[in-house]
Amino acid sequence: MTDEIERTELHHRQIDIRFFRRSDGLYEVEGRLLDRKSQAFRRPLQDSETPAGTPLHDIAVRLVVDENSLVHDASASYSASCTHIVELLGPMASTVHQGFAPKRVARMGEPGNEEHNSKVDSCYSYGRDREVVARIWPHLTTRKEAAKT
Repeated sequence: MTDEIERTELHHRQIDIRFFRRSDGLYEVEGRLLDRKSQAFRRPLQDSETPAGTPLHDIAVRLVVDENSLVHDASASYSASCTHIVELLGPMASTVHQGFAPKRVARMGEPGNEEHNSKVDSCYSYGRDREVVARIWPHLTTRKEAAKT
């Protein structure tokens, strides 16, 4: 981008997702989606303009999960407009996955752990020819130098 091009923000979508460990042994993921227009505009069937910055969507979703990502409870609320709840669920699921990452990483080297069955070749970092696989599961790598590390 060059400094010569001016930009005017028209819409701002904020998605905030947080993951928590609870005192009862379960976990919670909270997601919030907030949409705002940067300028006043008229909605269909509305007699007056909606002021700039007014939330068009303000949606919150809460999921309670266990260590296996099994959902034990779910709730949603929306204090402005319609229900884009489904748009939050994908990022919330990946937040749960990332929230449990330290536990998964700690178990990776344990004898008998079969986590590699679903990890190897599942993404770029876990590619059979990447350093991560060469170091953690040298027997599964395609790297020739893995035997030396």
